[in-house]
Amino acid sequence: MTRMKKFQWLVVFILSVSKVSWSRDLFIEEHLKEKAQKNQTKEQIKKPYRESTQQSTPKTSTISVGENGIVIRSADEAFKVRFGITLEMDGRFFLDHNTPNLEELRRARPIIEGILFRYFNFRLAPDVGQNRKIFADGYLGFNYWPQFRIQAGKFRPPLGLEMQQPASETLFIERGLPSDLVYNRNIGAQFYGDALENRLEYHLGLFRGARDNTPVTDLEEADGIDFIARVFSHPFINHSTNWLKGLGVGIAGSYGDIRGALSSLRIPSQGVGGINFFTYNKGVISAGERYIITPQLYYTWKSFRLLGDYIYSSREVQSKNNLGTIGYRAWQLAASYVLTGEKTVYLKRVRPRQSINPAQGAWGAFEIKARYDELYIDRGAFPVFANPIKSAHSAKSWTVGINWYLTPNIETELEYQQGYFKGGAITGDMPSERLIMARLQFAF
Repeated sequence: MTRMKKFQWLVVFILSVSKVSWSRDLFIEEHLKEKAQKNQTKEQIKKPYRESTQQSTPKTSTISVGENGIVIRSADEAFKVRFGITLEMDGRFFLDHNTPNLEELRRARPIIEGILFRYFNFRLAPDVGQNRKIFADGYLGFNYWPQFRIQAGKFRPPLGLEMQQPASETLFIERGLPSDLVYNRNIGAQFYGDALENRLEYHLGLFRGARDNTPVTDLEEADGIDFIARVFSHPFINHSTNWLKGLGVGIAGSYGDIRGALSSLRIPSQGVGGINFFTYNKGVISAGERYIITPQLYYTWKSFRLLGDYIYSSREVQSKNNLGTIGYRAWQLAASYVLTGEKTVYLKRVRPRQSINPAQGAWGAFEIKARYDELYIDRGAFPVFANPIKSAHSAKSWTVGINWYLTPNIETELEYQQGYFKGGAITGDMPSERLIMARLQFAF
């Protein structure tokens, strides 16, 4: 037997006993093409073996561990559960002597979310950060038609644009001043969906009354119903012009009759450690009509992103002997640029192309950022509903910083923020705020 014939029989033997699906690489094809007769014979051998191998390999459930956390999938993909966690360690260092510095576990949020029976989605996210014991999210949804979905439970109402970002995805350590005027979380139900080939998304929801800018809505001393609607469009998402694809514009609004407790306005707008620059007088409550309108814009192009939103809010408030209406206005403009060239994605944090690995000269991704925001309260709030020597009638701030994404799941942030106030002190204006904030985040 010649060497060539021995080699061909060896190939046939290997293909016959293999336990994996048959594949043709170029090396085998070259030898099979030498003689048409032998090629046909070997194909006859392969065909029944391939079919028997595929039939005898059952589909099984899978468990994967990676940057998306721990994911369990059923064989038919009808069930899928993800276990994740968000941990944020923050430091706030005030450069004046009026506000104490703070180091805290800002969020410690285990996350369980997934799909049940193919069309139902759910999310449970308790939070024990800041010594709290709350459910940040807890909802169930039904997703059969992309154009019409249903969601009910506790989640972020579709109002402020920046508030739509999960905490682990925000550009800045804390959200801007407009977030003082909208719900952080609320309990209710909404219909939502995508239309026009993903160029348009809409939300329509009913929610219970609750205080602005607080995740603790379960046992709030507030009552009422709020109707919320939002439309947001990416008009050029399917357009051939690349620099227009990342443009998104929209508007949201709410109307309701809300009665109960009111939140102070503060900077930073969330978290422990900050300045309450506007606080209502004792006994003042929300006592009737409240409406909000908020135009919003988002834009991404390559390594650049821009976020802008404006909020106007009007609400009826009541003191012991007076009933009145107060208007509030806030806006912000935030932008960033990824120095290492990674592309930005709508309402998502940056994912580095390479995780940090000093041995290979990889250092993750770096992003610089800046924000300017303002908030105004109607002068009619003073002095009946708020004390002008304790509460400011406006606040302005600017923030600059840098984000370092070491891996897709680990990032650090460093920011400097300076705030200015009009009113709020016996001698005129409250003192300016100068603050350095830092964060280490693990989000899986």
